[in-house]
Amino acid sequence: MSLKAKYWVLIIVAALFIAVLLQNTEPVTLQLLFWSVSMSLIILVFILLLLGFVLGYVSHSLITRRKASRQGAQPPTAPSGAGPGSPLP
Repeated sequence: MSLKAKYWVLIIVAALFIAVLLQNTEPVTLQLLFWSVSMSLIILVFILLLLGFVLGYVSHSLITRRKASRQGAQPPTAPSGAGPGSPLP
């Protein structure tokens, strides 16, 4: 996908997200065990979206680091046909 197409997709997704946020402004009460807080639904959705992006970024970073460290720890493999006693090119 070209860079221009990615920007258009990002703009459309952002516009849809803003439309959803602006239509959900009523107050809600969030209850978790003994804790309760009232806030606007727009704030709650924005916080959850931000939390999702952060968790996705962190998990992607951890996975790519783990793959890079595993590839760096393995000894390099010899090309096929190369071995003891084989002629040098």
